[in-house]
Amino acid sequence: VMNSMPPAMISSYDPIVTKAIDSFFQEQKEAASTDSREMLGNMRTLFMSVILQVVLGTTDVSSRLIQDMEMWSKGLLAPPLTFLPWSTAGKAMKARARIVQQLSDLMGSAGDAGAIS
Repeated sequence: VMNSMPPAMISSYDPIVTKAIDSFFQEQKEAASTDSREMLGNMRTLFMSVILQVVLGTTDVSSRLIQDMEMWSKGLLAPPLTFLPWSTAGKAMKARARIVQQLSDLMGSAGDAGAIS
């Protein structure tokens, strides 16, 4: 990892990760839940949020995009029953279509703003 990512690049992600972790801890304190399954789901959401923020280069990551990415990732390991709309694979294919639309909208708005050349 060190050879592929210079220290300056890694340190540029520090504010994103720190803000996400602080937000996660604050939510956990407010929830005051001792259910480890709920905390696991929140940690998964935290992880997906940080990854999307780093990869997309924006802090404006919708919760719908995070949910769709989680469903799509579950579908990667599911039996390929995409012809059944209620199956995990079927739900993942629908989530994939929404992801494509959301990313297209995000890239379109970035292109309109002159961020993408």
